[in-house]
Amino acid sequence: MTKLDVQSVAVIGAGPGGLSALYELSHTNADGTTTVGEAKSSNPQFKKIVAFEQKSMWGGIWAPEGFKTGSMFPPQEVLDTNRYNMPDVVSPSKEIPEGLEKTSRDSPLHIKKSKAETELDWNKSGIFPELFTNVPSRYMRFSYIRHEEKYSDKNRVIYPFLTLNEFSHRLYSFVEREKLDEYIRVNSSVEKVIKSDSGKWIVVVRETSDDSSTVKWYQEEFDAIISAVGHYSIPHIPCIPGLNEYNKLHGETLIHAKSFRNREVFRNKKVIVIGSNLSSTNLLQYIVPLASSAYISKRSENKNFPWIDRAVEHGGIICKPSIEKFIPETKEVLFTDGSVEKDLDLIIFATGYHFHFPFLEQNFKVIRPSNTSRVKGLYYNTFSINDPTLAAIGVTTSPITFHTLEAAAAAIAGVWSNAKALPSKEDQIAWEKRRVEETGENVAFHYYKPKEIKEKFLDEIQEYFPLNRHNPFEEDSKYLHEIDDGLVTIEQLFYNLKDSQLSVEETSTF
Repeated sequence: MTKLDVQSVAVIGAGPGGLSALYELSHTNADGTTTVGEAKSSNPQFKKIVAFEQKSMWGGIWAPEGFKTGSMFPPQEVLDTNRYNMPDVVSPSKEIPEGLEKTSRDSPLHIKKSKAETELDWNKSGIFPELFTNVPSRYMRFSYIRHEEKYSDKNRVIYPFLTLNEFSHRLYSFVEREKLDEYIRVNSSVEKVIKSDSGKWIVVVRETSDDSSTVKWYQEEFDAIISAVGHYSIPHIPCIPGLNEYNKLHGETLIHAKSFRNREVFRNKKVIVIGSNLSSTNLLQYIVPLASSAYISKRSENKNFPWIDRAVEHGGIICKPSIEKFIPETKEVLFTDGSVEKDLDLIIFATGYHFHFPFLEQNFKVIRPSNTSRVKGLYYNTFSINDPTLAAIGVTTSPITFHTLEAAAAAIAGVWSNAKALPSKEDQIAWEKRRVEETGENVAFHYYKPKEIKEKFLDEIQEYFPLNRHNPFEEDSKYLHEIDDGLVTIEQLFYNLKDSQLSVEETSTF
């Protein structure tokens, strides 16, 4: 394969995936070796690295930004389309102004901020102050960040997990130590990425600030692009008959789970959670002790986490099937079994998120957009099959999240520094076809169970790492029992919090 000439890289997103890219690229030498675990490269392959982050601070979904809420639910005009289950409808692309060809960051185009830009805001994080992780501490870190053994103490109430503060401290210390914030431009949303005739990528950027009435637009050229936007920003709202009319009369009762911040909103309320997943149980453990009544609407059994089905039938929660329709005139909800609930005070959609790449819609194709979609055309969920200078980090899903982010970043660094070469386009397509045959055309394509992640993903993608790069899972694969321990803990914590055997403070303050 022809050698690549990549010296400038744009990273879209500065959450954990983007941070892994910044670290890896800044430690890659021009000869294809790496200095990971040591000082940054003194002879770097990548001379210009820029991360564009749309939020006011880096960290992705782990950036609390003062726990601002952002949009609570799609606005009425979106619901009235009856296509609010589509990502391009619930989060439409911004109109790109003309005349950007001669702009730059230092000489941008100033446009008056529109009302829509202040009203529809999905980029706020979905975390809340009492949150604790649902992935063990050991796997909430990159391999080059030391694991503190105190978090493996089985006497900890939330072993093997971390509180939000503990994890935030770990992530912030890493960024500060490595000075990664020097590469990041906050309040900078990438609206479009276009391949020019010269072979360069043109990145169109919209830069905002809360205290300004204008938006700055400019464009900038790069040799290669990494999308690291994750998929926990754009909420998936299933289309249910009557929802748009229900919102007109009772809109104050409807929210998506990512908008939850304060458990006091549940006090003495009649609350239903739609969806049967980790987000649902995470909410219900706080709802039950405070609400006058708590419901869950679940469509089917949870095959990935069977304990959830046991948990929601444990007591204190009324289980309902899927919602047939909303009846706004009488403030009722009709379920598929014919039962009806009236005067619900809060209806929480814990219905997942979309993969959404509006800035690269011609390159990253999402198959049948929903909360169970897959992204087409990515070799090992990382490299664009159609263009080797385009890549993604964060599409692979697994409880071993940080190690998969690190591995994708390492593979990108290895290929783009010409230490390694990708196989032919035909071979990449053949890999994708085999994976589809194994998993189907859905999000399972991107998912790896903990016990298969090393053999089926990490060991295979290691083939593309820089010359002396270690496998990030080599040491930590010895501790997979902590994943099993975590499943026991998270179920027990659910019961203890739900039944007020534990206080919220005991699980969130150390």
